[in-house]
Amino acid sequence: MKKALYLLLFFSLAKLEAQTRFEPFQVILEEVAIPEAPALQSYAWAVEGQNYLLIGGLTTGLHDHRPPFSFPIDGRNTQLFVLNIEEGTTASAPLNTLPPAIAEQLSSSNMEFIQIGEWLYLFGGYGYDSTRDDWVTHPHMTLVHVPGAIKAIRNGGDLSPHFRQMEEEAFAVTGGQLGWMEEEFFLIGGQRFDGRYNPMNGPSYVQKYTDAIRRFRIVEAEGKLAVADYVETVDSLQLHRRDYNLIPQVFPDGAFGYTAFAGVFRPETDLPWLHSVDVSPQGYFAHPGFQQLFNQYHTANLAVYDRANRTMHSLFFGGIGLYFIGEEGDVLIDSLVPFVKHISRVTRTADGKLMESILELEMPGFLGASAEFLSLDGLAETGPGIIDLNALPETPALVGYIFGGIDSSQPNIFRQPTGSSDATNRVFRVLLHRGAAGGYFEVVAPD
Repeated sequence: MKKALYLLLFFSLAKLEAQTRFEPFQVILEEVAIPEAPALQSYAWAVEGQNYLLIGGLTTGLHDHRPPFSFPIDGRNTQLFVLNIEEGTTASAPLNTLPPAIAEQLSSSNMEFIQIGEWLYLFGGYGYDSTRDDWVTHPHMTLVHVPGAIKAIRNGGDLSPHFRQMEEEAFAVTGGQLGWMEEEFFLIGGQRFDGRYNPMNGPSYVQKYTDAIRRFRIVEAEGKLAVADYVETVDSLQLHRRDYNLIPQVFPDGAFGYTAFAGVFRPETDLPWLHSVDVSPQGYFAHPGFQQLFNQYHTANLAVYDRANRTMHSLFFGGIGLYFIGEEGDVLIDSLVPFVKHISRVTRTADGKLMESILELEMPGFLGASAEFLSLDGLAETGPGIIDLNALPETPALVGYIFGGIDSSQPNIFRQPTGSSDATNRVFRVLLHRGAAGGYFEVVAPD
């Protein structure tokens, strides 16, 4: 949910010069046309083989600023989809055959989700609640058996055996992210938002950031799902963020964890965060000395680890950001926080230093916001969700797909007299060419 900003700052900070040099990898995008694919943004997904299960999200673009029209009921995704990109096929099934509480949560947007083996865990999400006749953050966790659900959707079978749900107020979170470490879930950041969106802080909603990392396990107790070992860590400054990118990491000591990159909004101003926060089973650590200038909102992203050089790369494809590069190579700041075409990369070196760069390659439009990177099933990894660069061939290798998200006609459309956006069904194959020369802009944060 984007806030309205009335002060427009628009000035040059520095000029970047492209450098073509030997890089660990080059990124290649190839668009794939699948006319029957659904147009979705802010959805959840899981994979089995070549089949991608798509759940929830919105079929509309950036939300309207007028409360009666901000999240229309008919803008919900009320279907379950199975997308096979290599076959170019789509199958679907309506949610209304499931119990109402499950169907309504699974038609919400910005759920926190993670796939562990054959199971997809879905937490929270902002959507319509028929019992309250209002929009709420759902206080539920739904467990999906991915192979069973995919088979039922493709074959027209009964969906109900493949979905289970439990109610828990701590799971009423939207716009956060979910991690999995040492057999425990980490529900990081996000907010509880009940009611109709209103950018002027009117009485149509109640909003509360979690400011927390919620750590717990899901267990089976007397035939029912239950929460165990729940621990909540609150930090009203560093963890006061939502709609950010949580990307798995291999840290310099070889340990696995996550980094929360940017997100919104800072407590003192309605602008994105610029610094990141590392999260591990041992705790969390902020990096106030590092500023991520580009791609601050949630967007399609991927993680790549170079074992040979002990460097961790996090890539961000388009989306929304406070800074952008002008036609003359100038780094510009726009407090309206526009849609951008940039593809940026944050690299963590072997000594723990974070550096940002911009690829010469851009998204072919104002794309990427609320999209997802759908990784290949069975791709070699150095940790959950982290591509093993050194296992790739020295030829362009398919590692996954960018699917859906918001397609905007202009950088700034929120509360603007012109411009529009829609959910999109555009698909891009993502290939990495290991050891190929690529063009990059080196980024140095302003003082």
